[in-house]
Amino acid sequence: MDDSFGSSTARRLVEGSRALPIAAALAASVFFVHVPDFFRTIVSANEGLYAVVARELLNGHLPYVTAWEAKPPLFFVLIAAAMRVGGVSFAPLHALSLLAGFCTAYCIYRIGIAFGENGARIGFFAAVLTVALSAANKGTSVEAEVLINAFASAAFAVVAPCVTTRSLTLRSAFIAALLGGCALEMKITALPTTLVAAAFATFATSGALALPVVFAGVLAPVVAGIVPYLAGGRIDAYIDANIGTVMRRGLVVAHPQPYEIARWEFEAFFPVWLLAPLALERRWNEAERSMGMMVVAWLAAAFVSLVAVREFFSYHFITLTPPLCLLAAWGFFRTWTSVRAQRVALAIAILTLVGHGIGRYMTLQQPDGEAPAAAATRQLIAQHPGSLYVAEGDPALYILTNEPIPTRFPYPQHLYAQDMQIAAHIDGIREVHRIFETHPRYVALRRGGDNTMNVVLHLVYATVDRRYAGRASAGEYTIYELRDANTGATATSGNRE
Repeated sequence: MDDSFGSSTARRLVEGSRALPIAAALAASVFFVHVPDFFRTIVSANEGLYAVVARELLNGHLPYVTAWEAKPPLFFVLIAAAMRVGGVSFAPLHALSLLAGFCTAYCIYRIGIAFGENGARIGFFAAVLTVALSAANKGTSVEAEVLINAFASAAFAVVAPCVTTRSLTLRSAFIAALLGGCALEMKITALPTTLVAAAFATFATSGALALPVVFAGVLAPVVAGIVPYLAGGRIDAYIDANIGTVMRRGLVVAHPQPYEIARWEFEAFFPVWLLAPLALERRWNEAERSMGMMVVAWLAAAFVSLVAVREFFSYHFITLTPPLCLLAAWGFFRTWTSVRAQRVALAIAILTLVGHGIGRYMTLQQPDGEAPAAAATRQLIAQHPGSLYVAEGDPALYILTNEPIPTRFPYPQHLYAQDMQIAAHIDGIREVHRIFETHPRYVALRRGGDNTMNVVLHLVYATVDRRYAGRASAGEYTIYELRDANTGATATSGNRE
């Protein structure tokens, strides 16, 4: 009598009974790492800009048209959706990052199961390590790399159970490719990872239709992002931000600091870099080969993306974390399989989670630079309403004060950093002149370091010193108010400066 049906049913029941406590444990781990974020305004310096573009989208403006940042449209759609649900603030961004972190961790667990023997242990160990390492490299922010990990992990989780048997259905292949396409729509640097996911989805699917189905899945999110620009007659804005920026970035010379990068990432990826080489210690058997090749190809694709960007900011390393943690967990259980080894793996996972997590909680001791400045600015604007220009600092102030942006380039560095001016295709001096010609009542400056040699900032400082008076100092910011052209007094002071 064939009992294959009974065996498969029993296996699904066992996996289902395990899934709930595993999901609960991973959710608790992710929550532990992310809690400090809800007590701060922003985690990454870019989140203010992302929120501004998303707010413009909520106000009916397509990304790039009224607020510019070189990320694909779907990235801003997700942030705008979070803000639609949770309000125009930064809490929805933190919640979105938390959700992405949980999705990534659970998908890593599912990928680990596909390793077969010790699969559940490999998956859980890798998932907890992934959560722990997210505490470094701004991995709890809403940077595009965090969302790339969520979509890429989901794509590989769909493919993994069938990569050895090549039994993936066309429907599942399309879903995997669709998820890979969504990863690409978070940031174009995800292209190598998307291609690897698509390649393994095609490989795991038998039949002549596999390639066109996968191709359609990858293209679907991209086409969905282009359609609104075609319909609105602004395809030029889309092409400039998504293609023109990539071409212009090729003209920018990177100046990485190898020692500082190596020292920071040595700490950020500890102890994963110690365990990952164990996966390559001896030859893989037939059952291990397909899974091993998939994870190594995923890691290689993430590394290619990292090198291609050439900026080497800490958050660019985030996409290395899931495949590295899978290799580390797999290598550990390839080397040690005893019951004691399982306890050691659990201890390593917990210590890594707590050790890296404490670093997140220590950030609560650092001052929140944006919140005090926003409070002071809101108080001034309440007394005498007027427009705000964040000339140096973080565009998060526009969100915190609920003020409109005076420029299509609300991120100050896009106007005064030479490499960013090239990438954004903007003349910083001309744009700053245009902004000041609109006579913004308030100007926020965070004068960090000696920037007097920068010609754009020199123009900003000279204009502020000539036409504005300092009205409030809060944290790292000084808020300036426009003087009356005849009396030299500000509206809030009434006194001649």
